[in-house]
Amino acid sequence: MSDFPKYHGITLAANSWIENLVLESFANDPFPVDAGRVWFNTTEKKIKYSIFAANGDVLKIGVPTPTELAQVLTDAESYTDTKISDLIAAAPDALDTLKELADAIRNDPSFAINVASNIANINAVTGTLSYLTTTTKANLVSAINEVNSSSGSALDAEKTTRFNADTTLQNNIYAEATNRANADLDEKTARMAADDVEATTRFNADTTLQANIYAEATTRANADLDEITARTNADSSIRSDVNALSATFTSTTGALTHTVAHNLNSAYVNFTVLVQRANGTYRNDIVSVEETNANTLTVYLTESAMIKVAVQAMKDI
Repeated sequence: MSDFPKYHGITLAANSWIENLVLESFANDPFPVDAGRVWFNTTEKKIKYSIFAANGDVLKIGVPTPTELAQVLTDAESYTDTKISDLIAAAPDALDTLKELADAIRNDPSFAINVASNIANINAVTGTLSYLTTTTKANLVSAINEVNSSSGSALDAEKTTRFNADTTLQNNIYAEATNRANADLDEKTARMAADDVEATTRFNADTTLQANIYAEATTRANADLDEITARTNADSSIRSDVNALSATFTSTTGALTHTVAHNLNSAYVNFTVLVQRANGTYRNDIVSVEETNANTLTVYLTESAMIKVAVQAMKDI
């Protein structure tokens, strides 16, 4: 940790930062100043700090502002552009990049050595050419120019062939990409159409199913309603039939003899007689009952009292 700068005793690790930092503010830099102090110069509008130089002196260093950094970048770009321009100088467009130069020497890293070696080999055979006549030199130059011309023509032909091949390849690649894109689009369109058909089919099936379910539910509900109605009517009919076979009687005054007109028109009846006691309650008692006719019973008591009678005709419902 000793390699990182210290500010007022705080050691900052690499890629770390301080939040909510409050600095001293001065219109002018403090003097004298000890190493390790940080402050804000309000006149220059920048943060400054002090450190020890290699010789032990205390240096005051300002943190560059965004404007200063932008100017440094602009100066660096201008310097780089100038150096690149100086490097290219008056080179022709076909030889103004390292790539073009490398292509011109056929990417031979030993080009200079090989040229020097070839010249040495030629000199070994021809000497310094000082002994050649003017005509011989002219013929040699003409031969060299012819070779250069042939080489240039061959190189131009090779460039043209490669350019045409590259153009054909690019066209084929573009055509293949276009075909694939169209095929993908056709497949996507077909899938979307199939999905639409499937969705429509499912929707129609769901709609039909819902309609069938609703119809079935309606049919069942109607059937249940009909059954409930029939049962209600049957229960009402049974209740009416049961009520028609039963009758009740309550006397309003005490008497020794009570005539009970049940009007059930039945030769066979079942009856229950309750006799009121002195405390006002009713209970079963042994009494004499006479079937006067099919519609009347006569009850005889040993002492005067009020009675309650329930009569049930003995008939099939």
